[in-house]
Amino acid sequence: MNEIFTKQLDGCTYCSGGLNCTCACHSMWLYRASQGRIVHTACTIRRMTHDTVGGTNLRQMDAIAKAQGITTGKLYLPATFDLVAGLIETGRYGAHVQISYRRISGTPYDCFHGEFKGNHDYYVSAPAPGDFWRVGDPGALHPEALALLGVPHPRALRALAARHDRTSVPL
Repeated sequence: MNEIFTKQLDGCTYCSGGLNCTCACHSMWLYRASQGRIVHTACTIRRMTHDTVGGTNLRQMDAIAKAQGITTGKLYLPATFDLVAGLIETGRYGAHVQISYRRISGTPYDCFHGEFKGNHDYYVSAPAPGDFWRVGDPGALHPEALALLGVPHPRALRALAARHDRTSVPL
């Protein structure tokens, strides 16, 4: 399985301030969807949107995927937790999972040290050994620390993560 970690805080001046989590997740998603042929930074993805204000959304990412020749993605709006979980559990799909970070803030999964409680995008890749999923949190500063690591299976994280996962783009 081809995977790469992309951080959102990559020094991008096109839209600075940490609002590139969806762009970073899309970089990870594109890499896997293209079997390693497409490699972009979060900043490059952000530039492709021509959007310099605020966060980005999955419709913008879907358009970028299509422009890059990746037409196998499916945009679920809204997506249910069980739908995304079922797709991830097959090991064939990666997904953006957008959540409210408020429920994760202050837990061991919080890479912002309790200082962020807004909306955030994770890249969820595949099942990992044991009852874990491989998750890339683009807010992590060091790939070896938090990138694509195993976190408890989302059934265990339901108490932490917002249940109203609004959107996802499974591969």
